[in-house]
Amino acid sequence: FTGEFDDSFGIGIYVPDQTRFLAGVFNREQTTNEDPSRDGCTSYIAVIKEMNFKSYEPFEYDFYLATGNTEEIRGI
Repeated sequence: FTGEFDDSFGIGIYVPDQTRFLAGVFNREQTTNEDPSRDGCTSYIAVIKEMNFKSYEPFEYDFYLATGNTEEIRGI
């Protein structure tokens, strides 16, 4: 998630062995406050993978987050 310019600040996510994600932004165009931290906009991302879960067995996975501009995030 970065802005439209290469030097825009953003967040990147990496999940080993996964290439399919669902992502989006809710309420992006409804920003009305001068202080954006008080608006209801939110971004979401989810890995898309079919799997079977067994009842009451733990499920674990790794993911990595990076912040910076597009070049910095991709360079990590």
